[in-house]
Amino acid sequence: MNELIRAVVAMSWPLLFVGRGSERVRSGTGLLIMIGLVLVSGLVLGSLVPADLLFLPSWTGLGSGMLSLVLWVLLGSLARVAGGVSLPGPPLLSAIAIGALVGEIGAAGMIAGISDKRAAARLALAAAGGAMVGRVGDPALLLLMDQVGWSLAPLGLLTAMVAVPGGSLPRIEGHTVVTAAAAVVATAAIFAGDFLPHVLAAGCLLMAGLAGGKLRVVDLRPVGWCFGLTVLVLLSTASGLPELAAWGLELVQEILGSWRMPGLTAIGVLIAVLSEGISGALLTSAVLDRALDLTVEGVPTALAAGLAVGGLAPLVIVGAVREGLLRWAVQVFLALLWAGLVL
Repeated sequence: MNELIRAVVAMSWPLLFVGRGSERVRSGTGLLIMIGLVLVSGLVLGSLVPADLLFLPSWTGLGSGMLSLVLWVLLGSLARVAGGVSLPGPPLLSAIAIGALVGEIGAAGMIAGISDKRAAARLALAAAGGAMVGRVGDPALLLLMDQVGWSLAPLGLLTAMVAVPGGSLPRIEGHTVVTAAAAVVATAAIFAGDFLPHVLAAGCLLMAGLAGGKLRVVDLRPVGWCFGLTVLVLLSTASGLPELAAWGLELVQEILGSWRMPGLTAIGVLIAVLSEGISGALLTSAVLDRALDLTVEGVPTALAAGLAVGGLAPLVIVGAVREGLLRWAVQVFLALLWAGLVL
């Protein structure tokens, strides 16, 4: 056990610091250094074997999830360059729909150009709420849809309403054809099953075709950041972190008793804040695959709710963490209340 804990600590510590790392999405130097340090630690401790590194995605069972997350971020980046997504009607409702169609990260990228930071924060939080309505909206739903289903949709709409007070909002610019293409991809993803990476890849090709000559200006740094986060989770999984975390969560849910569901949601929020929503969703997926006691009704939903609401990435991307922090806290409170009363 001591060797396991030593390996987990040496190879998983970066996950405690990358939650605010999206602020450095334009410079991945820190992320590369952390990956390098973890690789060296794993090799020194014997947890990693050089000849086996390329097979880790398949051996850990994370390959499909890693690919899906990277393609998901790429889809949002391409949709933005292709002209953006927007629906008629009030800007707030449009933001909710955009979050469901291209995801909270892609939606935040389209909102980032708004100069009014308070308005940008409100729209980003509305989009994050809408992201819980569709599979391609949030990293947790992207990977845990089979266990969670549509159970988070009511919570998503409820948390999106937190963005309502505050006056009028600017419209999010978009293109009708790009919006229709995003709707097709989002619908196909619902029924994709194990073919989700294929659907997302097809969506990326479709958006690339719509972008045409604008492809040269696609910002691939968020894609690189996402890939780096998934690599960190992959390495931490090789160290045994999911097994240790599964044991810990099983123990915690027994201790919490009737407070189990809001407690697990709070844990999901903490994971999202510390390790970022993308890496948190991939890590939680790995944990649930290894813990039968955590797959009982309601538990995956409680964790996914915390992961979906807790991520600060949308506010970081639009540069309005301070302006949106109070509303984000209200969303977290609503998620905890919902978990306690509904689950």
